[in-house]
Order: sequence, then C-alpha cells, then structure tokens
Amino acid sequence: MSHGWLILDKPVGITSTQAGGAIKRIFKQKKIGHAGTLDPFACGVLPLALGEATKTMPFLMSNSKTYKFTLVFGSQTSSGDTESEIIAQSDHRPTLLDLQQALPNFTGTIWQTPGKLLQHTLQLKLKESQPTQEHGLEKLLLCHQGKLKLKS
Repeated sequence: MSHGWLILDKPVGITSTQAGGAIKRIFKQKKIGHAGTLDPFACGVLPLALGEATKTMPFLMSNSKTYKFTLVFGSQTSSGDTESEIIAQSDHRPTLLDLQQALPNFTGTIWQTPGKLLQHTLQLKLKESQPTQEHGLEKLLLCHQGKLKLKS
C-alpha cells in the first residue's frame, strides 16, 4: 500500500469517485480520498490522497479553489448543466456592461440549489433516515453554500 498524494488530470466522462476507485484498484489501496468533486462532464486537476495521506486532507480542503469555465449564452437546460435537454433558447446576448453590472451579484456567500438528480438523491436519503421536517434539515440539505470570488 502506498501513502502520499497523486494528482490526477480527470477526463470528461467519469466522476471523481469513479476516478478514485480506479486508482484505488490500480494501487491496491485500502484508503483513498479525493479533494474536491468534479462532475462527469468536468475535467481538471483532482488531488487524490492515498493511505495515511488521507489524514492530511482537511488541510487541503480548507484552501480556496480556482475554476475555469465556459459560458454559453442563449440556451437554458432543464437541469442547468450541459448534459440535459435544452428547454428554452434566445438570441439575446448580454453586453460587456451588462456582465460587469451583474458580476457583483455572484460574489460573497451564495446559496445554490443543487440539480434535480442530487435533490432527488438527498430526498431519498432523508426518507430512509429519521423524519427531519421538524428540524428543518430538508431545506438545509437541498441547498449548498458556496463563496465565489471573481478575478479579472
């Protein structure tokens, strides 16, 4: 068994968990963890902790991350990602001034609602556990809090 960090350039088409599972089998690891989650349609750096290095993951996870992304204007999908059905289209494109005025709305702490599949999964897990309506946990688990800092 190996101990340490492996930096994987995760390709499109697999989840972070699937990538970690493949590395776990290849390196015959008992313990493996990944520092971050990349959707199946995302690619990029995925740090993987092997063996005893999994104990150091909190130190990496407390740091900020930088993401690069591509925006496509004029299409709305049913789930908000590129993998689902296009439900609306428009020829309108924002101007540079429109974008500059909108950007401040995307900084600081932002509550995001996860996609429908994740919401459904969370709802199933809630039903399997104790009733949580009285504790307000259902709403808590159906939102994700994130901080976004925009760099020019």
